[in-house]
Amino acid sequence: MSVKKYRFGMLSCGSEVSLWVVSNGKMSFTASDYGCLITGIMLPGRGGQPEDIALGYSALDSWVHNNKSYQGALIGRYANRIANARFKLDGAEFKLDANYGSHSLHGGFHGYHQFMWNGETLSCDLGEGVRFKRRSPDGEQGYPGNLDIEVDYLLNSKNELILRYKTVCDKNTPVNLTQHVYFNLRGEGHPTVGAHRAKIYSSKYLDIGESVMPTGRILDAKGTVFDFSSQRELGSHFGSPELEKMNGGYDCAFCFDPCAETRLEALPVLAEIFEPETGRALVCRSNKSVMQLYTGCNLNVENGKNGKKYSKFSGFCLETEKYTNAPNIETFPSCILKAGETEESLTVYGFSW
Repeated sequence: MSVKKYRFGMLSCGSEVSLWVVSNGKMSFTASDYGCLITGIMLPGRGGQPEDIALGYSALDSWVHNNKSYQGALIGRYANRIANARFKLDGAEFKLDANYGSHSLHGGFHGYHQFMWNGETLSCDLGEGVRFKRRSPDGEQGYPGNLDIEVDYLLNSKNELILRYKTVCDKNTPVNLTQHVYFNLRGEGHPTVGAHRAKIYSSKYLDIGESVMPTGRILDAKGTVFDFSSQRELGSHFGSPELEKMNGGYDCAFCFDPCAETRLEALPVLAEIFEPETGRALVCRSNKSVMQLYTGCNLNVENGKNGKKYSKFSGFCLETEKYTNAPNIETFPSCILKAGETEESLTVYGFSW
């Protein structure tokens, strides 16, 4: 295992940005203290030639100014959508950034992926990599409380990329962190993930209305286009009427049983994705209760890595998180982190080829 730190560039404010390269000798990933970003994931394929399977940009300037689709982004304070950009808590109403029509998406106009984080090399029982820390001050994005955040990106000898989140706040507050890395197991420049084969270990998903906003109903996926109980191509229903609200692909929250497990080896499997041409596979495990499958329905990136264009369906995300719009839907599990309490969660992306 090796963890190396490099200079990535300089922000206009004068902050120097660093890039960490974490390798186990078989695969590697890169991460930046600007945005707590995952900027690349290198995997070998059947021919043995390493390829980057994470969408993104080559230069720091593009990560700073062009990343409108949250590539590789750490999302917070609340991932996904909050209806009407507001919620009530403890008798008070909190107004958020309305950056998605009249709603709030992925933290608003100034998401966590747009801030500098304090990064340090980390070696622990889970693996080796980087720990990023940041305090989100009271009132940032409209949320209450000073939220102290630790995010660990780690790699182990089993080719598992481990994401560990830890938060504590001095006020009651909604918290919902996730990682928005876009995968394309064929290689980040391949135009579509439609031929990737997916199996999702969930029979329930959140019903949506306009703006992909949950209605509060949890529906049965069996026999629908949301049924991935048997492995099938991600693109097998692209463009179908049932996916019209999601711009022809998947932007769907799958629900899982509550899990209090904190042992890495015991985390439940949420999804398996296989790419037949390269033989690469991804297994997602987590103790989070929701996984948003997003197949890049709105992707439109002119100059990705090495000048490549990313279009609709060029990548997919497996965003492990809490229930969408939970601050406003009483029937959903609570998303509130109580003042003084510490919350931790784990997500693992395991790779094979």
